[in-house]
Amino acid sequence: NTLWTPELFQLRKLQRNDQLPVAGKDVTLFPGAQKIIDRLRSKEGVKLGIASRTNSGAWARDLIDQFGLMDVFEYVEIFPGDKQAHFRNLKEKSEIPFNE
Repeated sequence: NTLWTPELFQLRKLQRNDQLPVAGKDVTLFPGAQKIIDRLRSKEGVKLGIASRTNSGAWARDLIDQFGLMDVFEYVEIFPGDKQAHFRNLKEKSEIPFNE
């Protein structure tokens, strides 16, 4: 729950009905999330990435797109597993060491 609420696993009813969650209706950005993203984007040389270990990757990508954020993130790691794998992939793709 770092970008929006509720977490996607909490929307199982939609999944059972084969529906996609709707941004702003079923899922809302946390207050300030857009403001922080905009502030980071305005800084020269800052590249943004997003990581999620959800089993609902298609939902997550769709919501990111619905919120108008897909073009914001240069690096997207959304798949089941652990955060260590996500961050290793982000490090490799971005060529940015962990200490930066």
